[in-house]
Amino acid sequence: MKEQSENTISISDLGLASLISMWHEPVDFQRINPKRVAILFKKNKKVEQIIQDYWSNKSIPVPIFTLFQKQRLLKDRIYSLQ
Repeated sequence: MKEQSENTISISDLGLASLISMWHEPVDFQRINPKRVAILFKKNKKVEQIIQDYWSNKSIPVPIFTLFQKQRLLKDRIYSLQ
């Protein structure tokens, strides 16, 4: 697995990772401990803006069905690491 660098952002919040994955594919998955996984995304201004908007509780219009599909795909990849 890739180490986090200045070119990637490590996300361990599944909701936020699902939202980011609506526009950007994960670069890698990194096991932090036996019960926690970080999802790495390529760092860019759009990803940083999504993170800022998410934690500021701003409204981000997304198709809800697609968001949950992305979440399910991330969970599948996380469970396949075990």
